[in-house]
Amino acid sequence: MKLDAKQLANLYCTLMHVLFPDDPGVKDMLAKADHPEVRARPGPASGLRDAINDLFAMHGPFIGRERELIDEELARRGLPSLHIIEASRTKQYRGIIKRRKIRNEDEFYLVKGLLDDQDPILEESELTALAEVMDAYLREQTGQEN
Repeated sequence: MKLDAKQLANLYCTLMHVLFPDDPGVKDMLAKADHPEVRARPGPASGLRDAINDLFAMHGPFIGRERELIDEELARRGLPSLHIIEASRTKQYRGIIKRRKIRNEDEFYLVKGLLDDQDPILEESELTALAEVMDAYLREQTGQEN
């Protein structure tokens, strides 16, 4: 599942709104995202993906009433449910493990978020495999050999 920049912005705003409902900056951001004239900035959406991955790492897994509120807001905005988003993230990180390679910056930040998670939802074997892939990616990026 690939979300465009506008959908990513709405997903980010929704998560922020539910997680930080009393923050005036979040309320302002949400109001702007709802305005029909607002368009997402052109260019790569990787910054939004990074921010969303950070929210998942810091606040996930979403459960109970928090999850219900997020899903209600996502549905109101015409976005996929958390279940679908999480399934997509799972498919993505399992693909990284299977091919034993991080292909781009978005995948790097997904793996980094999963490894940095204070309350990991992955099995130890998956975390180990992702750590190995991350090490290989970082060595490749810095031009180091084994």
